[in-house]
Amino acid sequence: MSSFSMFESMQRNSAACFEFIKQNATRNDPASVVAAIDTFAANNTMMNVGATKGAIIDAKNRQKTPRAMAEIGAYTGYSAVRFANTQREAAKAAGVDSHYYSFEYSPEFAARVREVP
Repeated sequence: MSSFSMFESMQRNSAACFEFIKQNATRNDPASVVAAIDTFAANNTMMNVGATKGAIIDAKNRQKTPRAMAEIGAYTGYSAVRFANTQREAAKAAGVDSHYYSFEYSPEFAARVREVP
C-alpha cells in the first residue's frame, strides 16, 4: 500500500470513528469516549493505543504525576482524552498543576479531535 493510500485509509477510519464516538459516547465523559474508540477499533482496522497499553501509561501517570505531557499525532484523540484525563486526576490528587499538549499535522484529524465530545 502506498503512503498516500494509507493516509486516505487513515482519514476514512478517523472520520468513521468520529461519527461512532458522536453516536456512542457521552459528552464530557472521557471514559465513554475511550470506550467508544476501543469498541470501534476492535471492529475496524485502525491504529489505536488500546486498553492494555493504555492501562500501562495510566499507571505511570498516576505513579509519576507528570506536570506536562506531549503527544505528537492525535489521530482520533484517544490518547489525548485518555492520558490527559488520567494526568488531570493524578495532578488534582497531588495538588499540582498539569498540562497536556497534543500536536497534530493533519488539519482534518486536528479538526475532528477538537470536536470529540
